[in-house]
Amino acid sequence: MHKRSSSIVVVIAATAAWSAAPDVAHADATAGQKLFAANCAECHERGEFRGEPARQLATTVRAMAAGTREHPAPITLNDEQIADVVTYFASGRK
Repeated sequence: MHKRSSSIVVVIAATAAWSAAPDVAHADATAGQKLFAANCAECHERGEFRGEPARQLATTVRAMAAGTREHPAPITLNDEQIADVVTYFASGRK
């Protein structure tokens, strides 16, 4: 494969991986900050999730909300709210 073709394949693969991320691309970091404060901050510090890829974190939180992954307290956030919280983490805001 030529260098240009390889670059195109990488861009397509990266775009497909990002678009497979559950609505993170269209989420609202400001709403995520408020949701984190109301639902997560009692037990978690925002810095705990530093460096975690948004897609991976969204998948993990969704699994906990669905009950397929352990979490000490029930997570009652819907998919849109989870995407907002994950976007807040990725935004670097405090």
